[in-house]
Amino acid sequence: MQYELEGRHHFKVVLPKNELIVALLDGAEEFFKSMEEYFKGKCNYQYEIDKIASLRDRFKQQR
Repeated sequence: MQYELEGRHHFKVVLPKNELIVALLDGAEEFFKSMEEYFKGKCNYQYEIDKIASLRDRFKQQR
């Protein structure tokens, strides 16, 4: 899958779709777990963490 990135420079890159999505999901899971840890039980992101796990499993199967 081809992506276009723009900052100071504009360029196009080709990235493997499933691996990119799994990497993004890994980062999202780390974010939500860090938020739970930081707020020490004042927030609960278990729904989001479970959804991420479900999506990760689906994309890993497509590899």
